[in-house]
Amino acid sequence: MSYPPNPNWQDPHWPQAQAVPYQPGFGQPGPPPVASPFLVQLGDLRVTHTEIVTPSGSMSLTEADVWVVDQTIATQKTPTWAVVMAVITAWFALLGLLFLLAKEPVVQGYVIVTVESGGRRHVMHVPIANAAQRADVMQRAAYIQQLATYARQQH
Repeated sequence: MSYPPNPNWQDPHWPQAQAVPYQPGFGQPGPPPVASPFLVQLGDLRVTHTEIVTPSGSMSLTEADVWVVDQTIATQKTPTWAVVMAVITAWFALLGLLFLLAKEPVVQGYVIVTVESGGRRHVMHVPIANAAQRADVMQRAAYIQQLATYARQQH
């Protein structure tokens, strides 16, 4: 069985592919439009230098009011590892019950973020599972408030 010969790229009789330079208007798409970059995202809110983009549309940043309500609860609980260690070591010495004194902080709940601009309002509930996530949401909301204040001052 014979195979067709592989083309030799050094053969001057073999046609060579040529790169076609970009020429707008000749069947090639132009460069994509440059959109304003998002400075911060919080849940379904995205903020640029001039507007707040929500699922229901855009709002002007110069007219925006941002409210944040913290509905989280901070409690303490005995971790699972402490209960297991207390059960295992309770048979050997009563000192194993000291493991039950170990506590870990638990933060749960949600943060309500409300944005109002030009008679339109967007309310969002952001679920919180730990303290770091709560701090992140609060910092992002504070940054959006600062951007709105700065936009009003520049306007």
